Amino acid sequence: MAMRMNPWVPNQHGAWPMVTIPPLVGLFWCLKIWDSVSPVDRGDGLHGTAGMVLAFLAVTVAWVVGYLAFFAGGILMRARNATMRRRAVAPTAVYGAVAGVAAALALVLQPHLLWWSFVFLPLVGVAVYETWRGTPRSLASGVATTAASAFVVPVAATIGLGASLPVSGGVTWTSNLFTAAVVDALPPAVWVSFLWLLLYTVGTVLYVKTMIRQKGDRAWLLGSQIFHLAAVVLVVATVAVRYVHWAAWAVAVVVFVAALWRSRAVPASAAAGTPWPPKKVGIREIPLHAGVAVAGIMAALFYDGPLILFIG
Repeated sequence: MAMRMNPWVPNQHGAWPMVTIPPLVGLFWCLKIWDSVSPVDRGDGLHGTAGMVLAFLAVTVAWVVGYLAFFAGGILMRARNATMRRRAVAPTAVYGAVAGVAAALALVLQPHLLWWSFVFLPLVGVAVYETWRGTPRSLASGVATTAASAFVVPVAATIGLGASLPVSGGVTWTSNLFTAAVVDALPPAVWVSFLWLLLYTVGTVLYVKTMIRQKGDRAWLLGSQIFHLAAVVLVVATVAVRYVHWAAWAVAVVVFVAALWRSRAVPASAAAGTPWPPKKVGIREIPLHAGVAVAGIMAALFYDGPLILFIG
């Protein structure tokens, strides 16, 4: 089977929602924040709308193609025969180069994005290390990759801020490069969207393990259910965050209650003899993952709070 694996085309279909949904939610936050910036505070040209669009596209390419490079690189690191290693070299190099160029372009357009290296380098490092040691599907790797995916949302939101004059004029390669002011200026509602996505994807890692690799393990099942219950409590508590629209919050609550139910009901169904192959498990996650995306998008669309930004 390993010999038939194509390093150019990932076969981990369940990873695609994690790869595509965060940039989608982030896009709506990016545009909402840009729309909230006063016209007199907006930049021009590559320091304004054009630069924002290019920076968002560059970050999206870096993220998506970076995943492709990670997949091919994982095959390269784990391959037990020379033929498979040779097949994985080209896609790892090509995807890695494209992702690197895209990331560099984003940094040239909006240097403040370099601050996010403090977040992504440790998370990617954990995922790469787990792959190198032969445990790419460990809990640590799953949490690291899902956390990295969720952080794409606030990264995209700061791209909207990056096209404003306070940022484009105040954060350059020679001034305030690692300032946290841009991140501090993100509305709390952005972090609520991030939290919803993070809690759901981490919960999915636990749930899928109870259905496949840790099937029948009562400790894993209990841990998954406790996490999902805690997630429901945390999501319900986000109603207290100002300017999080009630409709977005309600959608998120429904999704997480449904996720809690399936964390108990589906493993019980499998234990009773109902077939639950990996493909079926993954397909059943699509509506819930879409629901989290809708909640995050609604939080952005309906946001009507203030936007305070100062670079000094």
